[in-house]
Amino acid sequence: MTYMPTQIPHNEECIAALRCNGSVVYTMVRGRGGTFRIPIDIMLLLHTHPYDAPPLPSDADKVTAKKIAAPNCMVTATEVWCAIPNGKVIPGCWG
Repeated sequence: MTYMPTQIPHNEECIAALRCNGSVVYTMVRGRGGTFRIPIDIMLLLHTHPYDAPPLPSDADKVTAKKIAAPNCMVTATEVWCAIPNGKVIPGCWG
């Protein structure tokens, strides 16, 4: 789930959705701003941003967190930031 210059093209985001039953759904979105269908029973959404994007959740990430009523976390190689359904952005745990 981290950006690796030799593995993931610069314009793609990797996404993992943890479902309430413990299963995980993975996908990749290309072209900055692509969309994918999120399962209903999500308890946590993890994703990367394209290479040169800020490491904090975007406004769209905040809207998604509210819509799915679960944290939507932006993951980098060194940090995790989560958009919480109430609109706040908090640092995630690391290490």
